[in-house]
Amino acid sequence: MTDHTRAELQDIALRLEVVRSASTICATALRHQNCEIDEDVANVLQRNVGDKVGEEIERLNRLLSELEPEPVA
Repeated sequence: MTDHTRAELQDIALRLEVVRSASTICATALRHQNCEIDEDVANVLQRNVGDKVGEEIERLNRLLSELEPEPVA
């Protein structure tokens, strides 16, 4: 794997972390509005966006950590 590919994968992980953070903030804001439907929407957002993106971040980071370091020329 090239350094460029590794950097691209790390960038994807970082961007996914931003998406997960944004979904968490939105879900929290909805919950604090204390409207019944907002709680349901917040749960859907957290479970189907935040949690799923988090799983993919963990998977990506695990794969990156398993890769052999590039040999120094």
